[in-house]
Amino acid sequence: MKRPLALLAVVAALLTGAAFEDKPPTVKEIMEQANKPNGLFFDLKRDLRDDDPMWEDMKARAQELLRLAESLPKAKPPQGDKESWARLTRENLTKVKALAQAIENQDRKAARAAHGRLEASCKGCHDVHRPK
Repeated sequence: MKRPLALLAVVAALLTGAAFEDKPPTVKEIMEQANKPNGLFFDLKRDLRDDDPMWEDMKARAQELLRLAESLPKAKPPQGDKESWARLTRENLTKVKALAQAIENQDRKAARAAHGRLEASCKGCHDVHRPK
């Protein structure tokens, strides 16, 4: 299947995660790992469309996405005020936790719903904090 590339992405993310132990990742680093077309967010979206999801692989990617989401509130917002950043990144973290939990439970319906809520929230944060 297409899993070797996804597994390679998780390994690469985990290896780069080791570098984050010294210093927290920047917003750019977080977004590159999470939101690029082959990033964790879109990998999970594709996996949730599969008739037979590879739950163990998805659990690893969801945990890595959760680690990144936990780092986001600690990062400096690229633009916009800190209060808005704190609120929006907390909301993001809550949604990522729900997604990770649904994947842990192998609940495809709940995972798809959690992923959809997370995806719907992207624009609100990007409108305020993403540089044009």
